[in-house]
Amino acid sequence: MDTSLPSSDIVLGGAIRVEDDGEGGTSMIVHNGKCRAKEVMITVIQKDLDPPLFDHLKKYTNMLTRIRHPNIILYMGYTILDKTHFALITETIEYNFEDFILNSSVPLSLPSRLRMARDCAFGMNWLHSCDPPVVHKDLQPRHFYLNNSSHVKICDFGLSRELRKDKRNYGNIRYEAPEVLKGESHTLKSNIYSVGSLLLFIVTRTLPFAEISNDAELLYMLRESDVMPALGALPSTVSRLVSACMVSQAGGRPNMRQVLKVLDVIMIDTAVGDPTGKKFWRRHFFQRDEVVWKEFECTMWNSYLPSHIHVVTSPSNAALKNDIEKKLRYFRAVLLEMKELTEGSDFVKIDQLGFVLQYFGPLIDGNGQVITFLTRLYETVSQDWFFGTLEQGPACLLLSNYDKGAYLVRYSTSNPGYFTISVRSKNSGNADSDMIHYRIVHEPYTESYTIQGRQYTSLPQLVRSEADRLLLHTAVPTSPYALLRLDEGNVNRSGYLS
Repeated sequence: MDTSLPSSDIVLGGAIRVEDDGEGGTSMIVHNGKCRAKEVMITVIQKDLDPPLFDHLKKYTNMLTRIRHPNIILYMGYTILDKTHFALITETIEYNFEDFILNSSVPLSLPSRLRMARDCAFGMNWLHSCDPPVVHKDLQPRHFYLNNSSHVKICDFGLSRELRKDKRNYGNIRYEAPEVLKGESHTLKSNIYSVGSLLLFIVTRTLPFAEISNDAELLYMLRESDVMPALGALPSTVSRLVSACMVSQAGGRPNMRQVLKVLDVIMIDTAVGDPTGKKFWRRHFFQRDEVVWKEFECTMWNSYLPSHIHVVTSPSNAALKNDIEKKLRYFRAVLLEMKELTEGSDFVKIDQLGFVLQYFGPLIDGNGQVITFLTRLYETVSQDWFFGTLEQGPACLLLSNYDKGAYLVRYSTSNPGYFTISVRSKNSGNADSDMIHYRIVHEPYTESYTIQGRQYTSLPQLVRSEADRLLLHTAVPTSPYALLRLDEGNVNRSGYLS
């Protein structure tokens, strides 16, 4: 099927990227633009359009327009500009992935980086699963883009390399398999090597072989010896996967399905520290990093809560059901950080579950039930003084509006699993010096809470017992969870205030 578009449908905008041709010239220029009023990216080939090149580009574009996947850029067709320049039309993508990863001012948690790596693997697995399989001929971070939802998409399948005048068969040597650098063709297995190198780049936010700055020296080493990049302080599971992908013998590398499966396990292990939480997510939501709250809640009811209370009518069952639903609303609020979302769009993310379990876990008790966890969470979050996620600066600013003895409890920002009591200790008018912050040591997944060497079995017990000693007089009344303490009649079953 030919996917040509009339040039009259195209409005060319400003250039956003230029690809060199290997000899100081330009092989193609990527522009913003519009096609039939839709914002698009337009890649204009900077070569005279002779018949062989036209046939090759048309075949290339027609093939790519048949590939549909969320992690592969959408190719919409091609056109001829000024009767001389071939132009590819694709969806527009907001960010250059390579620049984004290398920008140290952008905070990126390890689970977030692994999610991006898995996006890349999803796209590559789709290509390798096509009939016939599609081999990427220049796999490197420069040929990925990032959209506003932080999802990664593969673009440029090697066209920029093919248009180079130096006619070399490889792209960026830091991501190419040794056999390709020696002159062999790209294969599914050479792509796996590139995926391993790409994973290393994403997780470490550092170029592979960064310890070797001279490209000529690196090229020689990669061709002549069995050399691996420095893996640094990678998690052991990530290190093993990178090493497996980047072995020098192509036949010893895994396939993309195997890479994806291992990445899914790594994501769960990295995001969730609680062993019972890991087991829960693996069993019910494997290969997913987020799930709609409704599904999450139903899974808890069906597997870890007394589901019989839905069908056996009695006053005691009705009371128990109402109690559990109340505690689930608090759990939902903590997982979603009280975000006001429309029903159906409230996603529970695996890393947020892992975060919450550090403070209130374990998720499942020794009897295989989740009610102990829900009760522990409820007894803390329902307190007037609990504020959850709140940095020290905003906490001081908030306390400055109240008199001496005003206090609140929040998550520690420096020690995961710990809590902090922030209290106004005097009324001098200085928002910083008037405040004292007490660290509560809480080893994740335990019921031990320690302050200044004194140990308690729950956070509410600690706050009650330490109130006189720490001069905790009045809880700040503006907790984000205060809405949940409204009359239960104002809250419907889904947990939304009506």
